[in-house]
Amino acid sequence: MTRFRATDVFTPSEFPSHTYVKRAEERLEKRLREALETPGEVVSVSGPSKSGKTVLIERVVGHDNLISITGAGLSTPDALWDRVLDWMGAPATTSESVAWQTSGGVSGGGGGGLSLPGVAEGKVTAQATAGLARTSTSTKTANRTNMSQVIDEIANSSFVLLIDDFHYMKREIQTEVAQQIKEAARRGVKICTASVPHRSDDVVRANPELRGRVRIIDLEYWTPAELEQIAKLGFPKLNLQIPSQAVARFSVESSGSPQLMQALCLQACFELRVREALDELTSHALSEHQIVAIFEESSTRADYSSLLRKCTRDQRREESRGRIMLFQIGRAATCTAASS
Repeated sequence: MTRFRATDVFTPSEFPSHTYVKRAEERLEKRLREALETPGEVVSVSGPSKSGKTVLIERVVGHDNLISITGAGLSTPDALWDRVLDWMGAPATTSESVAWQTSGGVSGGGGGGLSLPGVAEGKVTAQATAGLARTSTSTKTANRTNMSQVIDEIANSSFVLLIDDFHYMKREIQTEVAQQIKEAARRGVKICTASVPHRSDDVVRANPELRGRVRIIDLEYWTPAELEQIAKLGFPKLNLQIPSQAVARFSVESSGSPQLMQALCLQACFELRVREALDELTSHALSEHQIVAIFEESSTRADYSSLLRKCTRDQRREESRGRIMLFQIGRAATCTAASS
């Protein structure tokens, strides 16, 4: 029987093999699978930071078939295709040598050049005299052909190119990349882009010709009930039970992020000193001091600024509602006074 470690079960930074939650109501896997099967379409997956965009794509595509490239640091469109070819292990250059032998009664020499796109010229020489044989060789060196080479390698295959954080690219680079991914998709390369919601249309804005060719799949923040499923799937694999009230608090404090929920559950294991599955099912209580320690330690794992913005936005919305209500009450009071 497999004895799981806590770090195998709860994985804030990796694919959650043991705690993947299928959000049935969203039908996200089905929609993504159908979009990838549609020839010529580019799929744009958008959602808040830490909402599980990459995990969703990896779940549908499979780890071995996913070529994940980040838009951060791409200074030219060719850099994108270079990174894809690096992922494939393609050499930067390839060389091919041709050798042949001449002999008997001929004396002389000749030279010529090979001229092909992306190929360095190789010299060809031949010389022979009576009774002797000489070998001549020519070498041609080919450089990468970037997008064309990627198309040749993975078009109409199970591989999927994911351009994560598409919005991190400069606008002018986005325009050129959008033109190239349109052509690559047309020729059979499966392509996904991932971005935050307010930048989900960047790929279309960069190339209006993609309008009608982009399938947008939006991810929302997770509900507390969905987040609780991570704990309900994971803790039993470690033979560990913690109070349902603690799980509920974790789900609320996660602010809609499955990654943060994973971090909280893992930190709970560390706090309880449960680093691998227990021999038998064991219940552990969590004191208020321990819960606070779990929250504090988990908060150091990543930048959750987008979640903070969500909380701030919700607070502002409530404040706006309060101002509207006060205005309406004041207006009603004024009308009442005027009528009397």
